[in-house]
Amino acid sequence: MRGIEFLPEYLRRRGYVTARVGKVFHIGRDVPECWDVSEEGTPDNGIQSQPQEPGRLGLTNEVVAEGRLNGDGPENGRWLRYRGEEERLVDVRAARRGVELLEQGAAGGRPFFVAVGLRRPHLPWLAPEDCFDRYPPEALPVPDPGPCPRPGRRAAGPTASQESRRASLRGYYACVSFIDRQVGRLLDALDRLRLWDSTVVVLIGDNGYLLGERGGYWGKGIPYEESCAVPMLIAAPGMARGRGCRAVVEVLDLYPTLVDLCGLPSPPGLEGRSLTPLLENPDVA
Repeated sequence: MRGIEFLPEYLRRRGYVTARVGKVFHIGRDVPECWDVSEEGTPDNGIQSQPQEPGRLGLTNEVVAEGRLNGDGPENGRWLRYRGEEERLVDVRAARRGVELLEQGAAGGRPFFVAVGLRRPHLPWLAPEDCFDRYPPEALPVPDPGPCPRPGRRAAGPTASQESRRASLRGYYACVSFIDRQVGRLLDALDRLRLWDSTVVVLIGDNGYLLGERGGYWGKGIPYEESCAVPMLIAAPGMARGRGCRAVVEVLDLYPTLVDLCGLPSPPGLEGRSLTPLLENPDVA
């Protein structure tokens, strides 16, 4: 016995249909008790890490430009412009499958929980060419390294050329735009299926990312705001709309929040706190 009950497992045992597609726990890691449907989002449902995608998906001949942040480490700042069919990319597959799962849930007559895990902007920064075209390099700011109060940490970004830093920044922004497009597919499905009045929707990330700040660091491996903070957006029926909240909250709070919003009893010993009061009135923080 693990001695814990994951959120989808908790919901499944209480009559919910649960489904996940893509990177939810992590690539290749799963808890079967959590899901009625569990899929990787890859063509053969096989396990493929992000760096493996171009080769294993046969995309290399359709990558029209590739680069890497010069002056930095071997893993940070690698970008690829892709000119092939967008449908071959893992995140597009995951989003489209997520739409199908929403459709099945809406038609199934039972409460449902659908988790869609999108990979980008994880490295390598692989995105369709039109997403890169949104960001002309000459219009992008050169990341300001600023002071670095932790001597000894790798901070090679400032040694890279301005051209290289702008190109890397462009790759990151292109991936964010690419993911915005996939989130839009899911939101359009919620509109079409008229689910907003009966569905809680959450958008989160798993980590932030430094883009040449803090002494020129590119990555997530140092404990600063740019690395540790993540987006958290929650839309729920009857709650305040389009409002920001300045309270300090944690991803840990999502479990008790969703249980609360679904009108279910909180599991004994559950950590975190329900954010429902903040959703009702963000100004109480």
